[in-house]
Amino acid sequence: MTTVSRREYPARTPAQISKIGSGHPYLRRLIEVISHLRDTGPHGGVFAFTAPSGRAGVTHVVRLVAEELANESGERVLIADSSTLDGLSSRQMGKASRGAVELAPNVWSVVQNADLNQASGLDLQRNVVDVLSRSFGFILIDCPSLTKSADAILVAPQSDGVFLVVAAGETRRDEIRRARALIREASGNLAGVVLNKRTYPVPSSIFRLFQ
Repeated sequence: MTTVSRREYPARTPAQISKIGSGHPYLRRLIEVISHLRDTGPHGGVFAFTAPSGRAGVTHVVRLVAEELANESGERVLIADSSTLDGLSSRQMGKASRGAVELAPNVWSVVQNADLNQASGLDLQRNVVDVLSRSFGFILIDCPSLTKSADAILVAPQSDGVFLVVAAGETRRDEIRRARALIREASGNLAGVVLNKRTYPVPSSIFRLFQ
């Protein structure tokens, strides 16, 4: 289920991401949460997606969310792999964003460029975000799982929200609890937990409880 931080948004909604189409109520609810956090948050529409452990399908979820965001808002959405942002200056990020590849209507992806000299460590500087925000309405950062990388923890304080992608029947509860604690200890806003790889729908009777 997608649980939304009480600090930022009072509602909760179940989310079944796998095998659903555009306009599905679960996905639309997730888009509403992201849009609300963009409008009320301090970072211009920056969101990080990660998972407590591997093989949860983070990249799949990010792409699906990006396409729905672009369709619903009519704004340009940028998908950036966290490794692409490592140590980039605002000038370099501007260059990279201008060379972004369009994946779908209004959905763009930053491509790693070998001639961009990168320093070690992920530092999503304020001026880098400003450069991106001038060209894109939403910035979705695709981060590795927390068992593989600390990228999501490093970027959490510099984003409007962090979403945890969990795999139905695979991700353990203790992994979710640990991930939530890490994000909160980093002063990040845990905006939701997105259930992926679900093979059956959430019953409408249960879904109504989260309206």
